[in-house]
Amino acid sequence: MPTPELSYGLEQLLSELPESQREVLIMMKVEGHSLEEVAAATGTSVGSVKQKVHRADEKLRKLLGGEN
Repeated sequence: MPTPELSYGLEQLLSELPESQREVLIMMKVEGHSLEEVAAATGTSVGSVKQKVHRADEKLRKLLGGEN
């Protein structure tokens, strides 16, 4: 169970993402939906979902001080 501080920090990081990236990232990584399910729910293609998740991962890595 994450601590309140960890939860707040995660919320802060996620708030740095564009809404569309945050939405697909949460649906896939937190809620466990498949690419196809997220694409159907958001009305976009699987390729678009992949791209958004990839860009969200890159941005989070940069915010956390990681490479690329």
